[in-house]
Amino acid sequence: DGIGVALQDFAMWVAALSPGRIVYSSPHSPVADLYIRLRDTVVVLTFACLPATSSALEPADVSKMYKEGVGRMEWWGDNFVSFIILSNKIGRLFDSNCSDGSCLVLQKGRSDVAGFGEIDVQANSEVVICHPAALKALLGALESPLATHQRMYESDVKWHGTLRPRVDKNAVKARRASAKGAPAGAARNAASS
Repeated sequence: DGIGVALQDFAMWVAALSPGRIVYSSPHSPVADLYIRLRDTVVVLTFACLPATSSALEPADVSKMYKEGVGRMEWWGDNFVSFIILSNKIGRLFDSNCSDGSCLVLQKGRSDVAGFGEIDVQANSEVVICHPAALKALLGALESPLATHQRMYESDVKWHGTLRPRVDKNAVKARRASAKGAPAGAARNAASS
């Protein structure tokens, strides 16, 4: 039924992958979007493309995203974890610290991150909040079509009221019953009429 694994199990699996692997996470999952396994490092990318009507990303939002995308550092083995957020809207506190189009880097024990206490960065990791200009530079010409897609998706969700398709169990049973005796798998594809 599409039930995902616990973040702890997922993190241990990603940490055990060989360097060079990229893992995509479903947008329906609360974890980050991409996990990039490098040597001694895992880069965790999350895209926060917020609708025009929503408020900008604030420290409480980033804290929640970091906890949901990284969890506890011991799950990642000895790897350094870089949690990077690319968003189209950031709050004033973030904007004032990366207003030149750069990114703000938060690490445990750094004195220049005062005021971000709500974001509890664990040892052996960092949180990188990128200025919206970074997302625009990454997307380039795709920025407008992606924003349009996001608006259409949100409109569809509001219209239909659900993200999951409804399954007609009787239709599934009927299909199974009519398929009895027919070749299965690749044999069905190879069969000709």
